[in-house]
Amino acid sequence: MMRRLFLLLVFCLAACSPRPTVQPTPTSSATALPSLSPTLAPPTPIPPLPTATPTLAPTPTVPPTRTPSPTAEIPTPASPMPSPQPSPAAGGGNGADSGLDLYRPALLPSFQADLDALSSLSRYDITVRLDPDQRLITAQMQVRYTNTETKTLDSLAFRLFANYPPRFTALEGGIDVTNVQVDGRAVAARLAVTNTVLWLPLSPPLAPGETITVALAFSETVPLGPGGAYGAFSAAGGIFALAHFYPLIPAYDEEGWHVELGPAIGDLTYPDAALYHVRVTAPSDVMVVASGNLVNEEKHRDNTTTWTLVGGPMRDFYIVASRAYRVRRVQVGRVVISSYYLPGDEAGGERALEVAARSLRIFEERFGPYPYAELEVAATPTLAGGIEYPGVIVINQRGYKSPETGFNGTVAHEVAHQWWYGLVGNNQVKEPWLDEALAQYSFLLYIEDTAGPAAAALVRAQSFESVYQAGLRDGWDRPIGLPVASYNDDYGPIVYAKGPLFFQALRDELGDDLFFGFLRRYFATYRYRNVTGREFLALAEAFTQRDLEPLYDKWVGP
Repeated sequence: MMRRLFLLLVFCLAACSPRPTVQPTPTSSATALPSLSPTLAPPTPIPPLPTATPTLAPTPTVPPTRTPSPTAEIPTPASPMPSPQPSPAAGGGNGADSGLDLYRPALLPSFQADLDALSSLSRYDITVRLDPDQRLITAQMQVRYTNTETKTLDSLAFRLFANYPPRFTALEGGIDVTNVQVDGRAVAARLAVTNTVLWLPLSPPLAPGETITVALAFSETVPLGPGGAYGAFSAAGGIFALAHFYPLIPAYDEEGWHVELGPAIGDLTYPDAALYHVRVTAPSDVMVVASGNLVNEEKHRDNTTTWTLVGGPMRDFYIVASRAYRVRRVQVGRVVISSYYLPGDEAGGERALEVAARSLRIFEERFGPYPYAELEVAATPTLAGGIEYPGVIVINQRGYKSPETGFNGTVAHEVAHQWWYGLVGNNQVKEPWLDEALAQYSFLLYIEDTAGPAAAALVRAQSFESVYQAGLRDGWDRPIGLPVASYNDDYGPIVYAKGPLFFQALRDELGDDLFFGFLRRYFATYRYRNVTGREFLALAEAFTQRDLEPLYDKWVGP
Protein backbone atom coordinates (compact mmCIF):
# COMPACT_ATOMS: atom_id res chain seq x y z
CA MET A 1 0.00 0.00 0.00
CA MET A 2 2.84 2.40 0.84
CA ARG A 3 4.41 1.80 -2.55
CA ARG A 4 1.07 2.59 -4.22
CA LEU A 5 0.56 5.68 -2.05
CA PHE A 6 4.05 6.82 -2.94
CA LEU A 7 3.33 6.46 -6.62
CA LEU A 8 0.25 8.64 -6.33
CA LEU A 9 2.23 11.27 -4.49
CA VAL A 10 5.00 11.17 -7.02
CA PHE A 11 2.52 11.41 -9.87
CA CYS A 12 1.23 14.64 -8.38
CA LEU A 13 4.79 15.91 -7.87
CA ALA A 14 6.01 15.23 -11.42
CA ALA A 15 8.36 12.34 -10.84
CA CYS A 16 9.16 10.30 -13.91
CA SER A 17 7.62 7.19 -12.42
CA PRO A 18 7.80 3.52 -13.39
CA ARG A 19 5.38 2.28 -16.01
CA PRO A 20 2.04 0.82 -14.97
CA THR A 21 1.87 -2.95 -15.22
CA VAL A 22 -0.76 -2.78 -17.94
CA GLN A 23 1.78 -1.04 -20.21
CA PRO A 24 5.13 -2.72 -19.54
CA THR A 25 6.91 -1.50 -22.65
CA PRO A 26 9.88 0.80 -21.88
CA THR A 27 10.04 4.46 -22.90
CA SER A 28 11.63 7.69 -21.92
CA SER A 29 11.51 8.84 -18.32
CA ALA A 30 7.84 9.38 -17.60
CA THR A 31 5.42 10.64 -14.99
CA ALA A 32 2.26 8.61 -14.61
CA LEU A 33 -0.99 10.37 -13.81
CA PRO A 34 -3.06 10.12 -10.63
CA SER A 35 -6.02 8.83 -12.64
CA LEU A 36 -4.19 5.55 -13.15
CA SER A 37 -4.79 4.78 -9.48
CA PRO A 38 -8.23 6.23 -8.80
CA THR A 39 -8.95 4.20 -5.69
CA LEU A 40 -6.05 5.52 -3.64
CA ALA A 41 -6.47 8.10 -0.95
CA PRO A 42 -5.50 11.59 -2.06
CA PRO A 43 -2.14 12.93 -0.89
CA THR A 44 -1.79 15.55 1.79
CA PRO A 45 -2.42 18.93 0.14
CA ILE A 46 0.59 20.94 -0.92
CA PRO A 47 0.59 24.68 -0.38
CA PRO A 48 -0.57 26.37 -3.60
CA LEU A 49 2.07 27.94 -5.77
CA PRO A 50 1.88 31.54 -6.89
CA THR A 51 0.03 31.96 -10.15
CA ALA A 52 1.11 35.41 -11.25
CA THR A 53 4.17 35.97 -13.40
CA PRO A 54 4.39 39.74 -13.64
CA THR A 55 7.75 39.81 -15.45
CA LEU A 56 6.57 37.71 -18.40
CA ALA A 57 4.61 39.06 -21.34
CA PRO A 58 3.25 36.19 -23.39
CA THR A 59 2.33 36.82 -26.97
CA PRO A 60 -1.25 36.32 -28.17
CA THR A 61 -2.29 32.95 -29.51
CA VAL A 62 -1.05 32.51 -33.05
CA PRO A 63 -2.45 30.33 -35.84
CA PRO A 64 -0.92 26.90 -36.40
CA THR A 65 1.97 28.01 -38.58
CA ARG A 66 5.33 27.91 -36.89
CA THR A 67 7.75 30.74 -37.58
CA PRO A 68 11.44 31.01 -36.71
CA SER A 69 12.20 32.41 -33.26
CA PRO A 70 14.03 35.73 -33.27
CA THR A 71 17.30 34.39 -31.91
CA ALA A 72 19.45 36.79 -33.92
CA GLU A 73 18.10 39.79 -32.02
CA ILE A 74 18.42 38.26 -28.55
CA PRO A 75 21.28 39.94 -26.63
CA THR A 76 24.14 37.85 -25.33
CA PRO A 77 24.62 37.50 -21.57
CA ALA A 78 27.13 39.68 -19.82
CA SER A 79 28.92 36.73 -18.22
CA PRO A 80 28.76 33.66 -20.46
CA MET A 81 29.52 30.28 -18.96
CA PRO A 82 33.05 29.01 -19.71
CA SER A 83 33.34 26.36 -22.38
CA PRO A 84 33.14 22.84 -20.98
CA GLN A 85 36.03 20.41 -21.06
CA PRO A 86 35.67 18.34 -24.24
CA SER A 87 34.44 14.82 -23.63
CA PRO A 88 36.12 11.79 -25.20
CA ALA A 89 33.41 12.04 -27.82
CA ALA A 90 34.26 15.63 -28.55
CA GLY A 91 37.76 15.20 -29.86
CA GLY A 92 38.62 18.87 -29.50
CA GLY A 93 38.43 20.91 -32.66
CA ASN A 94 40.64 23.80 -33.68
CA GLY A 95 37.83 26.10 -34.76
CA ALA A 96 38.61 25.65 -38.44
CA ASP A 97 35.70 23.37 -39.30
CA SER A 98 33.41 25.60 -41.35
CA GLY A 99 30.83 22.79 -41.44
CA LEU A 100 30.01 23.62 -37.84
CA ASP A 101 28.49 26.92 -38.95
CA LEU A 102 25.41 24.96 -40.04
CA TYR A 103 24.59 24.15 -36.40
CA ARG A 104 25.40 27.45 -34.70
CA PRO A 105 21.81 28.85 -34.90
CA ALA A 106 20.71 26.10 -32.48
CA LEU A 107 22.76 27.78 -29.75
CA LEU A 108 22.53 31.24 -28.29
CA PRO A 109 25.32 33.52 -29.60
CA SER A 110 27.46 33.29 -26.46
CA PHE A 111 27.51 29.49 -26.65
CA GLN A 112 28.14 29.00 -30.35
CA ALA A 113 31.89 28.78 -29.77
CA ASP A 114 31.24 25.58 -27.78
CA LEU A 115 30.92 23.81 -31.12
CA ASP A 116 34.57 24.46 -31.96
CA ALA A 117 35.62 22.23 -29.06
CA LEU A 118 33.12 19.56 -30.09
CA SER A 119 33.92 19.15 -33.77
CA SER A 120 34.14 15.35 -33.57
CA LEU A 121 30.54 14.85 -32.47
CA SER A 122 28.44 12.68 -34.74
CA ARG A 123 26.49 14.72 -37.28
CA TYR A 124 23.05 13.50 -38.33
CA ASP A 125 21.52 14.76 -41.55
CA ILE A 126 17.92 13.50 -41.80
CA THR A 127 15.35 14.18 -44.50
CA VAL A 128 11.99 12.90 -43.33
CA ARG A 129 8.48 12.97 -44.80
CA LEU A 130 5.51 12.63 -42.45
CA ASP A 131 2.13 11.33 -43.54
CA PRO A 132 0.00 11.65 -40.39
CA ASP A 133 -3.15 10.41 -42.13
CA GLN A 134 -1.52 7.13 -43.16
CA ARG A 135 0.70 7.03 -40.06
CA LEU A 136 3.77 6.69 -42.27
CA ILE A 137 7.34 7.97 -42.01
CA THR A 138 9.81 7.74 -44.87
CA ALA A 139 13.32 9.11 -44.52
CA GLN A 140 16.88 9.20 -45.69
CA MET A 141 19.68 9.68 -43.18
CA GLN A 142 23.37 10.36 -43.40
CA VAL A 143 25.64 10.30 -40.36
CA ARG A 144 29.23 11.44 -40.14
CA TYR A 145 30.84 9.38 -37.37
CA THR A 146 34.35 9.84 -35.93
CA ASN A 147 36.03 7.18 -33.81
CA THR A 148 36.94 9.12 -30.69
CA GLU A 149 37.83 5.99 -28.73
CA THR A 150 41.31 4.66 -28.04
CA LYS A 151 40.72 1.38 -29.85
CA THR A 152 39.98 0.44 -33.43
CA LEU A 153 36.33 -0.36 -34.15
CA ASP A 154 35.35 -3.21 -36.45
CA SER A 155 31.60 -2.47 -36.29
CA LEU A 156 29.18 0.36 -35.67
CA ALA A 157 25.86 0.00 -33.84
CA PHE A 158 22.53 1.77 -34.35
CA ARG A 159 19.64 1.44 -31.91
CA LEU A 160 16.21 0.85 -33.49
CA PHE A 161 13.87 1.87 -30.69
CA ALA A 162 10.86 1.69 -33.01
CA ASN A 163 11.30 -2.12 -32.85
CA TYR A 164 11.36 -2.28 -29.08
CA PRO A 165 9.06 -5.17 -28.04
CA PRO A 166 6.17 -5.31 -27.72
CA ARG A 167 5.66 -1.90 -29.27
CA PHE A 168 4.20 -3.15 -32.53
CA THR A 169 1.74 -5.83 -33.50
CA ALA A 170 2.62 -8.17 -36.36
CA LEU A 171 0.38 -6.13 -38.66
CA GLU A 172 1.90 -2.78 -37.82
CA GLY A 173 5.50 -3.90 -38.07
CA GLY A 174 8.39 -1.69 -37.02
CA ILE A 175 11.20 0.25 -38.63
CA ASP A 176 12.51 -1.03 -41.97
CA VAL A 177 16.08 0.04 -42.78
CA THR A 178 17.36 -0.25 -46.36
CA ASN A 179 20.20 0.85 -48.64
CA VAL A 180 22.86 0.91 -45.94
CA GLN A 181 26.19 2.27 -47.15
CA VAL A 182 29.48 3.13 -45.48
CA ASP A 183 31.53 5.70 -47.39
CA GLY A 184 29.48 4.99 -50.48
CA ARG A 185 29.90 1.20 -50.37
CA ALA A 186 26.94 -1.08 -49.67
CA VAL A 187 27.32 -3.15 -46.50
CA ALA A 188 25.49 -6.21 -45.24
CA ALA A 189 24.01 -4.91 -42.00
CA ARG A 190 22.47 -7.40 -39.57
CA LEU A 191 19.78 -7.13 -36.92
CA ALA A 192 20.31 -8.30 -33.34
CA VAL A 193 18.94 -7.97 -29.80
CA THR A 194 15.32 -8.63 -30.79
CA ASN A 195 15.71 -6.44 -33.88
CA THR A 196 16.52 -3.38 -31.77
CA VAL A 197 20.15 -3.17 -32.90
CA LEU A 198 21.50 -2.74 -36.42
CA TRP A 199 25.15 -3.82 -36.69
CA LEU A 200 27.25 -2.41 -39.51
CA PRO A 201 30.54 -4.20 -40.26
CA LEU A 202 33.45 -1.82 -40.86
CA SER A 203 35.98 -2.98 -43.43
CA PRO A 204 38.60 -1.77 -43.07
CA PRO A 205 38.15 -1.23 -39.32
CA LEU A 206 37.91 2.36 -38.12
CA ALA A 207 41.06 3.48 -36.34
CA PRO A 208 41.01 6.12 -33.59
CA GLY A 209 40.57 9.58 -35.08
CA GLU A 210 39.24 8.33 -38.40
CA THR A 211 35.84 9.36 -39.78
CA ILE A 212 33.26 7.53 -41.88
CA THR A 213 29.93 8.50 -43.41
CA VAL A 214 26.98 6.14 -43.09
CA ALA A 215 23.97 6.55 -45.36
CA LEU A 216 20.70 4.64 -45.09
CA ALA A 217 16.99 4.89 -45.75
CA PHE A 218 14.19 3.87 -43.43
CA SER A 219 10.41 3.73 -43.25
CA GLU A 220 8.01 3.20 -40.37
CA THR A 221 4.36 2.76 -39.59
CA VAL A 222 3.51 4.62 -36.41
CA PRO A 223 1.20 2.72 -34.01
CA LEU A 224 -2.40 3.89 -33.84
CA GLY A 225 -3.52 4.89 -30.36
CA PRO A 226 -1.34 5.42 -27.31
CA GLY A 227 -0.20 1.79 -27.29
CA GLY A 228 2.89 0.64 -25.46
CA ALA A 229 5.78 2.76 -24.24
CA TYR A 230 3.35 5.31 -22.83
CA GLY A 231 2.45 6.36 -26.34
CA ALA A 232 5.82 8.08 -26.79
CA PHE A 233 5.86 6.80 -30.39
CA SER A 234 2.26 6.90 -31.56
CA ALA A 235 -0.44 8.46 -33.70
CA ALA A 236 -3.37 9.16 -31.40
CA GLY A 237 -5.97 11.87 -31.10
CA GLY A 238 -4.64 13.75 -34.10
CA ILE A 239 -1.14 14.00 -32.60
CA PHE A 240 1.84 12.37 -34.31
CA ALA A 241 4.41 11.74 -31.52
CA LEU A 242 7.74 10.47 -32.82
CA ALA A 243 10.12 9.63 -29.99
CA HIS A 244 13.37 7.94 -31.12
CA PHE A 245 12.01 7.56 -34.65
CA TYR A 246 15.40 7.26 -36.36
CA PRO A 247 18.38 4.86 -36.02
CA LEU A 248 20.49 6.25 -33.17
CA ILE A 249 24.17 5.51 -32.43
CA PRO A 250 24.48 4.48 -28.75
CA ALA A 251 27.28 5.41 -26.39
CA TYR A 252 30.53 3.47 -26.50
CA ASP A 253 32.65 3.27 -23.34
CA GLU A 254 34.89 0.85 -21.49
CA GLU A 255 32.05 -1.68 -21.58
CA GLY A 256 31.77 -1.42 -25.38
CA TRP A 257 28.65 -0.50 -27.34
CA HIS A 258 25.57 -0.07 -25.15
CA VAL A 259 23.08 -2.15 -27.08
CA GLU A 260 21.47 -4.07 -24.20
CA LEU A 261 17.71 -4.53 -24.22
CA GLY A 262 16.53 -2.28 -21.41
CA PRO A 263 14.09 -3.43 -18.73
CA ALA A 264 10.37 -2.68 -18.79
CA ILE A 265 10.81 0.31 -16.46
CA GLY A 266 13.11 3.28 -16.63
CA ASP A 267 14.68 4.94 -19.64
CA LEU A 268 16.16 3.33 -22.73
CA THR A 269 18.50 5.82 -24.34
CA TYR A 270 22.20 6.19 -23.56
CA PRO A 271 23.76 8.18 -26.43
CA ASP A 272 26.50 10.76 -26.72
CA ALA A 273 25.65 14.30 -27.68
CA ALA A 274 25.45 14.86 -31.44
CA LEU A 275 24.64 17.53 -34.02
CA TYR A 276 21.46 17.47 -36.10
CA HIS A 277 20.33 18.93 -39.40
CA VAL A 278 16.76 17.75 -40.02
CA ARG A 279 14.36 18.56 -42.85
CA VAL A 280 10.75 17.63 -42.08
CA THR A 281 8.16 17.65 -44.86
CA ALA A 282 4.49 17.35 -43.87
CA PRO A 283 1.08 18.69 -44.94
CA SER A 284 1.10 22.46 -44.65
CA ASP A 285 -1.80 22.52 -42.20
CA VAL A 286 0.22 20.47 -39.71
CA MET A 287 2.17 22.26 -37.00
CA VAL A 288 5.56 20.62 -36.46
CA VAL A 289 7.25 20.86 -33.06
CA ALA A 290 10.80 19.55 -32.75
CA SER A 291 14.12 19.66 -30.96
CA GLY A 292 16.55 22.31 -32.11
CA ASN A 293 15.90 25.63 -33.79
CA LEU A 294 13.80 26.30 -36.88
CA VAL A 295 15.95 28.00 -39.54
CA ASN A 296 13.81 27.75 -42.68
CA GLU A 297 10.24 27.05 -43.78
CA GLU A 298 9.44 26.34 -47.42
CA LYS A 299 5.93 25.81 -48.80
CA HIS A 300 5.38 23.60 -51.86
CA ARG A 301 2.73 23.47 -54.55
CA ASP A 302 1.46 20.08 -53.34
CA ASN A 303 0.24 21.71 -50.09
CA THR A 304 3.17 20.44 -48.10
CA THR A 305 5.80 22.42 -46.22
CA THR A 306 9.40 21.58 -45.41
CA TRP A 307 10.69 22.78 -42.05
CA THR A 308 14.49 22.83 -41.67
CA LEU A 309 15.84 22.56 -38.14
CA VAL A 310 19.30 22.41 -36.61
CA GLY A 311 20.04 21.07 -33.17
CA GLY A 312 22.91 20.28 -30.95
CA PRO A 313 24.88 19.38 -29.14
CA MET A 314 21.90 17.17 -28.19
CA ARG A 315 21.50 13.53 -27.18
CA ASP A 316 18.41 12.89 -29.25
CA PHE A 317 16.03 14.56 -31.68
CA TYR A 318 12.29 14.57 -31.09
CA ILE A 319 9.35 15.48 -33.35
CA VAL A 320 5.63 15.85 -32.60
CA ALA A 321 3.10 17.21 -35.07
CA SER A 322 -0.61 18.02 -35.11
CA ARG A 323 -3.17 19.98 -37.09
CA ALA A 324 -4.93 20.90 -33.87
CA TYR A 325 -2.11 22.66 -32.02
CA ARG A 326 -2.37 26.23 -30.87
CA VAL A 327 0.67 28.01 -29.47
CA ARG A 328 1.65 30.78 -27.10
CA ARG A 329 5.21 32.05 -26.82
CA VAL A 330 7.25 34.08 -24.39
CA GLN A 331 10.87 35.17 -24.33
CA VAL A 332 12.75 34.60 -21.08
CA GLY A 333 16.10 36.33 -21.24
CA ARG A 334 17.51 35.06 -24.53
CA VAL A 335 15.40 31.91 -24.81
CA VAL A 336 12.10 31.64 -26.69
CA ILE A 337 9.69 29.25 -24.94
CA SER A 338 6.67 27.92 -26.83
CA SER A 339 3.66 26.15 -25.34
CA TYR A 340 1.61 23.96 -27.71
CA TYR A 341 -1.86 22.92 -26.60
CA LEU A 342 -5.20 21.76 -27.99
CA PRO A 343 -8.30 23.92 -28.57
CA GLY A 344 -10.21 24.43 -25.33
CA ASP A 345 -7.06 23.98 -23.23
CA GLU A 346 -5.98 27.60 -23.27
CA ALA A 347 -5.70 27.81 -19.48
CA GLY A 348 -3.49 24.74 -19.36
CA GLY A 349 -1.39 26.02 -22.24
CA GLU A 350 -0.88 29.31 -20.46
CA ARG A 351 -0.03 27.55 -17.19
CA ALA A 352 2.49 25.27 -18.94
CA LEU A 353 4.16 28.33 -20.46
CA GLU A 354 4.22 30.13 -17.15
CA VAL A 355 5.71 27.23 -15.18
CA ALA A 356 8.26 26.41 -17.89
CA ALA A 357 9.38 30.05 -17.94
CA ARG A 358 9.73 30.17 -14.16
CA SER A 359 11.53 26.85 -14.10
CA LEU A 360 13.97 27.97 -16.75
CA ARG A 361 14.85 31.11 -14.80
CA ILE A 362 15.20 29.25 -11.51
CA PHE A 363 17.34 26.45 -12.91
CA GLU A 364 19.55 28.83 -14.87
CA GLU A 365 20.27 30.68 -11.64
CA ARG A 366 20.78 27.53 -9.61
CA PHE A 367 22.73 25.40 -12.13
CA GLY A 368 23.91 27.43 -15.09
CA PRO A 369 22.55 28.91 -18.31
CA TYR A 370 20.45 27.06 -20.84
CA PRO A 371 22.48 27.29 -24.06
CA TYR A 372 19.79 26.60 -26.66
CA ALA A 373 17.77 29.21 -28.48
CA GLU A 374 14.40 27.49 -27.93
CA LEU A 375 12.46 25.35 -25.47
CA GLU A 376 9.18 23.71 -26.48
CA VAL A 377 6.37 22.37 -24.27
CA ALA A 378 3.73 20.28 -26.04
CA ALA A 379 0.54 18.49 -25.00
CA THR A 380 0.41 14.87 -26.21
CA PRO A 381 -1.83 11.87 -25.48
CA THR A 382 1.03 10.03 -23.80
CA LEU A 383 -0.11 7.77 -20.97
CA ALA A 384 2.61 9.33 -18.85
CA GLY A 385 2.33 12.64 -17.07
CA GLY A 386 5.40 14.06 -18.79
CA ILE A 387 8.42 12.98 -20.83
CA GLU A 388 11.64 14.86 -21.51
CA TYR A 389 13.55 15.23 -24.76
CA PRO A 390 16.36 17.63 -25.67
CA GLY A 391 14.81 21.04 -26.20
CA VAL A 392 11.28 19.63 -25.88
CA ILE A 393 9.13 18.39 -23.02
CA VAL A 394 5.74 16.78 -23.53
CA ILE A 395 2.92 16.83 -20.99
CA ASN A 396 -0.13 14.60 -20.98
CA GLN A 397 -3.00 16.55 -22.49
CA ARG A 398 -5.40 15.46 -19.73
CA GLY A 399 -3.47 17.58 -17.29
CA TYR A 400 -4.32 20.70 -19.28
CA LYS A 401 -8.00 20.38 -18.35
CA SER A 402 -7.41 21.31 -14.71
CA PRO A 403 -3.80 22.47 -14.29
CA GLU A 404 -3.21 22.40 -10.57
CA THR A 405 -0.12 21.86 -8.39
CA GLY A 406 0.56 18.41 -9.84
CA PHE A 407 0.57 19.89 -13.33
CA ASN A 408 3.03 22.57 -12.21
CA GLY A 409 5.27 19.91 -10.76
CA THR A 410 5.22 17.80 -13.89
CA VAL A 411 6.30 20.73 -16.03
CA ALA A 412 9.03 21.80 -13.58
CA HIS A 413 10.41 18.28 -13.25
CA GLU A 414 10.61 17.78 -16.99
CA VAL A 415 12.23 21.20 -17.53
CA ALA A 416 14.87 20.19 -14.97
CA HIS A 417 15.70 17.25 -17.20
CA GLN A 418 17.05 19.73 -19.75
CA TRP A 419 19.99 20.04 -17.35
CA TRP A 420 20.03 16.52 -15.90
CA TYR A 421 19.86 14.09 -18.84
CA GLY A 422 19.77 16.60 -21.68
CA LEU A 423 22.92 18.64 -21.08
CA VAL A 424 24.64 16.47 -18.47
CA GLY A 425 24.11 12.92 -19.69
CA ASN A 426 24.38 9.58 -17.93
CA ASN A 427 23.66 5.92 -18.46
CA GLN A 428 19.97 5.99 -17.64
CA VAL A 429 19.74 2.20 -17.67
CA LYS A 430 22.66 1.66 -15.29
CA GLU A 431 22.54 4.76 -13.05
CA PRO A 432 19.08 6.33 -13.27
CA TRP A 433 19.55 8.27 -10.04
CA LEU A 434 21.96 10.69 -11.69
CA ASP A 435 19.22 12.33 -13.73
CA GLU A 436 15.92 11.24 -12.13
CA ALA A 437 16.75 11.88 -8.49
CA LEU A 438 18.40 15.19 -9.29
CA ALA A 439 15.50 16.29 -11.50
CA GLN A 440 13.18 15.38 -8.63
CA TYR A 441 15.28 17.42 -6.21
CA SER A 442 15.27 20.26 -8.72
CA PHE A 443 11.49 20.24 -8.49
CA LEU A 444 11.84 20.86 -4.75
CA LEU A 445 14.04 23.84 -5.59
CA TYR A 446 11.27 25.11 -7.84
CA ILE A 447 8.84 24.86 -4.89
CA GLU A 448 11.37 26.56 -2.63
CA ASP A 449 11.85 29.49 -4.99
CA THR A 450 8.17 29.97 -5.89
CA ALA A 451 6.34 29.07 -2.67
CA GLY A 452 9.09 29.41 -0.06
CA PRO A 453 11.36 27.13 1.99
CA ALA A 454 8.54 26.09 4.33
CA ALA A 455 6.44 24.81 1.43
CA ALA A 456 9.43 22.91 0.01
CA ALA A 457 10.13 21.38 3.42
CA LEU A 458 6.50 20.27 3.68
CA VAL A 459 6.60 18.63 0.24
CA ARG A 460 9.87 16.91 1.13
CA ALA A 461 8.52 15.64 4.43
CA GLN A 462 5.16 14.43 3.15
CA SER A 463 6.19 13.04 -0.20
CA PHE A 464 9.77 11.84 0.17
CA GLU A 465 10.78 11.45 3.80
CA SER A 466 7.56 9.73 4.87
CA VAL A 467 7.85 7.25 2.00
CA TYR A 468 11.47 6.53 2.78
CA GLN A 469 10.78 6.06 6.48
CA ALA A 470 7.95 3.67 5.64
CA GLY A 471 10.37 1.75 3.46
CA LEU A 472 12.82 1.47 6.30
CA ARG A 473 10.07 0.07 8.51
CA ASP A 474 8.95 -2.36 5.80
CA GLY A 475 12.48 -3.50 5.03
CA TRP A 476 12.69 -2.53 1.35
CA ASP A 477 15.46 0.04 1.65
CA ARG A 478 18.20 -0.25 -0.99
CA PRO A 479 20.88 2.06 -2.43
CA ILE A 480 19.73 4.59 -5.01
CA GLY A 481 22.68 3.82 -7.30
CA LEU A 482 21.59 0.43 -8.66
CA PRO A 483 20.77 -0.31 -12.32
CA VAL A 484 17.10 -0.10 -13.25
CA ALA A 485 16.94 -3.88 -13.72
CA SER A 486 17.92 -4.41 -10.07
CA TYR A 487 14.69 -2.83 -8.85
CA ASN A 488 11.15 -4.15 -8.91
CA ASP A 489 8.19 -2.27 -7.44
CA ASP A 490 10.69 -0.35 -5.31
CA TYR A 491 12.19 1.48 -8.31
CA GLY A 492 9.93 4.49 -7.77
CA PRO A 493 10.25 4.73 -3.98
CA ILE A 494 14.04 4.33 -4.08
CA VAL A 495 14.94 6.55 -7.05
CA TYR A 496 12.19 9.17 -6.71
CA ALA A 497 11.72 9.44 -2.94
CA LYS A 498 15.03 8.35 -1.42
CA GLY A 499 17.00 9.76 -4.36
CA PRO A 500 16.23 13.45 -3.77
CA LEU A 501 16.89 12.95 -0.05
CA PHE A 502 20.51 12.16 -0.92
CA PHE A 503 20.85 15.60 -2.49
CA GLN A 504 19.22 17.16 0.56
CA ALA A 505 21.69 15.29 2.80
CA LEU A 506 24.56 16.55 0.62
CA ARG A 507 23.20 20.08 0.87
CA ASP A 508 22.92 19.78 4.66
CA GLU A 509 26.49 18.49 4.82
CA LEU A 510 27.97 21.26 2.66
CA GLY A 511 25.76 24.28 3.30
CA ASP A 512 24.00 26.21 0.57
CA ASP A 513 26.97 28.16 -0.80
CA LEU A 514 29.16 25.12 -1.28
CA PHE A 515 26.32 22.86 -2.44
CA PHE A 516 25.05 25.17 -5.17
CA GLY A 517 28.58 26.13 -6.11
CA PHE A 518 29.28 22.45 -6.68
CA LEU A 519 26.13 21.95 -8.79
CA ARG A 520 27.17 24.85 -11.00
CA ARG A 521 30.67 23.41 -11.35
CA TYR A 522 29.23 19.94 -12.05
CA PHE A 523 27.04 21.35 -14.79
CA ALA A 524 29.83 23.41 -16.36
CA THR A 525 32.27 20.50 -16.28
CA TYR A 526 30.01 17.85 -17.79
CA ARG A 527 27.82 19.94 -20.07
CA TYR A 528 27.40 18.01 -23.35
CA ARG A 529 29.18 15.04 -21.77
CA ASN A 530 28.24 11.80 -20.03
CA VAL A 531 29.03 11.30 -16.36
CA THR A 532 29.12 8.37 -13.93
CA GLY A 533 28.27 8.32 -10.25
CA ARG A 534 31.91 7.93 -9.26
CA GLU A 535 32.81 10.94 -11.40
CA PHE A 536 30.06 12.89 -9.64
CA LEU A 537 31.64 11.96 -6.30
CA ALA A 538 35.19 12.73 -7.41
CA LEU A 539 34.23 16.19 -8.62
CA ALA A 540 32.22 16.87 -5.45
CA GLU A 541 35.19 15.95 -3.27
CA ALA A 542 37.64 17.96 -5.38
CA PHE A 543 35.40 21.04 -5.40
CA THR A 544 34.47 20.97 -1.72
CA GLN A 545 37.73 19.55 -0.34
CA ARG A 546 35.61 17.21 1.78
CA ASP A 547 35.61 13.45 2.27
CA LEU A 548 32.13 12.65 0.96
CA GLU A 549 32.59 8.93 0.39
CA PRO A 550 30.80 7.87 3.62
CA LEU A 551 27.75 9.95 2.71
CA TYR A 552 27.83 8.71 -0.88
CA ASP A 553 28.15 5.07 0.17
CA LYS A 554 25.29 5.42 2.65
CA TRP A 555 22.84 6.70 0.06
CA VAL A 556 24.09 5.78 -3.40
CA GLY A 557 26.04 2.64 -2.65
CA PRO A 558 29.72 1.67 -2.80
